[in-house]
Amino acid sequence: MTTKLLKIVIALQEFDARLTLPAHPKGLVIFSDDHKNDLWVEVNRALARFFEKKQFATLQCELLTMEEQAVLAQVNRELFSERLAKLTGWALRRKEIKDLDILLFGSGPGASLALMAAAKFCGRVRTVICMDGSPDLAGGSLSKVNVPVLFIVGGEDSQTIKRNQDAMWLIQTKAELEIMPGRLHVFEEPEILNRSTDAAIEWFNSCKRSDSCKQEIMNLNWDQYEHTNRSSAL
Repeated sequence: MTTKLLKIVIALQEFDARLTLPAHPKGLVIFSDDHKNDLWVEVNRALARFFEKKQFATLQCELLTMEEQAVLAQVNRELFSERLAKLTGWALRRKEIKDLDILLFGSGPGASLALMAAAKFCGRVRTVICMDGSPDLAGGSLSKVNVPVLFIVGGEDSQTIKRNQDAMWLIQTKAELEIMPGRLHVFEEPEILNRSTDAAIEWFNSCKRSDSCKQEIMNLNWDQYEHTNRSSAL
């Protein structure tokens, strides 16, 4: 297992990123992580460890600058999702991961942002996973998502179940709702997080990239995805 700390440039802004690679990765998990909520940052780190143990590469990137984190009361959804979409484009040019299909993972507030990013550019994204989130906040982007979506929620959270069900009916492609029985929130126990990664991987393996996403790669303006990096193995 190798971990590299990177500096990635997106739209002239430099962001810190962490790329972890098992010896023979089965896919790449990119996390929708706004770094405005410490709880969800820790949840995503725990999820990344589970995915890595199951031979998936993971990419976590701080897509808000320090200045933006300090002054923004809440995440600028359009700005963040645009950067996340461009991060998936960046992955297409990184030698170690350019051939890996992508699982775009959004937990909590990151769920709607992952959907918005997938609606902007899907490329090698095979699926989006939304866990314990409010996907309805993606608004009009829901009907533009061209990749399969799995929604994972706790069985005791009726409000979140309803929001995810409503969002699921707006997705124009394959979509399912996975309910973890007896839990209010999926992130409450490591074992439930582990089961969530198993469900995500099973879903990922059942999906194929759409022809429209493959076409997006062919039409991609690579000038938008120039990057520099400074990496170190840990």
